[in-house]
Amino acid sequence: MKSKYFYDLSRITLKSYLKILKETELLPGRKILQEKIDERFSALQDLGIKNLEGLMEKLKSVKSIKDTSELTAIPADYLVILKREMRQMLPKPVVLAEFPFTDDIMIKSLKKRGIKTTLQLFENCDTCEKREQLARELKLDGVKLRELTKLSDLSRIWGFGPVFCWMFFEIKYDSVVKVSEADPVVLFEKLAELNRIKNYTRVKFALKDIISSVRIAEELPKNIEV
Repeated sequence: MKSKYFYDLSRITLKSYLKILKETELLPGRKILQEKIDERFSALQDLGIKNLEGLMEKLKSVKSIKDTSELTAIPADYLVILKREMRQMLPKPVVLAEFPFTDDIMIKSLKKRGIKTTLQLFENCDTCEKREQLARELKLDGVKLRELTKLSDLSRIWGFGPVFCWMFFEIKYDSVVKVSEADPVVLFEKLAELNRIKNYTRVKFALKDIISSVRIAEELPKNIEV
């Protein structure tokens, strides 16, 4: 059974991931991935690789990376970096206490129940029924628990830290579904205006980053009730 929290790598085609890489502002050490990118992804497709699940399998070990490099003439170093970049499609769960403006009492109650991260919250709150039951059992504010679930949903988008999740939540793009359906230009303008007024982050984000975020959100599972 595929996880509701993580990307289903079998659904992300090489073609769609190629577009994501082209649109993403990569870290300096990973900009090499955009070199000869069309040629190199075409070579991977010629091996019969259709999606990221298949690509991860091809790059699962040092030997398989070497073999793929020899078959495609793609440098092994490039494939190693590509593998590292793909792993970010499976985001590390966020510690719930790191979200700004959350209810400390609720966070402590959830922690006592063994729910410390966004992934653990999803396992207990992925449906309205389960969330309402948890709120009753722990005597939590159902509205606040729903808000935390929404923040956790947003955290699944690669590159979204706790503060950025809150910014999206505040401008009412409070779920992966809403981000995936957003007009990137409108979204960028609202985020920029919010940050201008409240100065939530000093991190500079550009329209290109928001376009990438929308593209990534489109690929995430959306069968979570928030």
